[in-house]
Amino acid sequence: MPQASDDIGGRRRCRDCGEWKSIDEFHKNPLRPSGHGSYCQPCFNERSKASYAKRVQRLQQREVRKARVVPEGFKYCPDCDIDKPLTEFPKNRNDSTGYASYCKPCHNARGRASKLGVGGSRGYHLKRRYGITDQEVRGIILAQRGGCGICGAPNPEHVDHDHVTGEVVASFVSIATAVLANSRTTSLPCAMRSTI
Repeated sequence: MPQASDDIGGRRRCRDCGEWKSIDEFHKNPLRPSGHGSYCQPCFNERSKASYAKRVQRLQQREVRKARVVPEGFKYCPDCDIDKPLTEFPKNRNDSTGYASYCKPCHNARGRASKLGVGGSRGYHLKRRYGITDQEVRGIILAQRGGCGICGAPNPEHVDHDHVTGEVVASFVSIATAVLANSRTTSLPCAMRSTI
């Protein structure tokens, strides 16, 4: 049963566990006169988890998955389904742990599978930026008789799109794209001058 909070000399008794602890070991709460809550941080965290589990059970009719306990210096790899030393995980500054979610072999296998699924980094970027596949770009190039949509140079590698609709217009060589972007250039080759 919760006990009353007592403050003596910068220490407070937790209402759940009954232990006397430094006031700094209690969560901050600006609504309380002392600026700190009535429960120590471990007890507050347990209460919060229990409250969350009740809400999930009531609203979603499911159980909350129990947190996995991993030894110090180890991390769980979901693909291998085992705990491995941190040295077996690639570093990742975007993750709160500083390491990737999967061990190096699993991380590499997922990367290879993803690359095969979209056709490499070019295929990934074409799909992400323009919503088209590498095959569709090849079709555009064939429709342009295998050359740049402006100057006719062979092997166009850049994609141009309408900035209003986002629709892919044509495929160009890099110099033609730059010239098209800055059409005020006066020294254009005659083939380009006729298209602008």
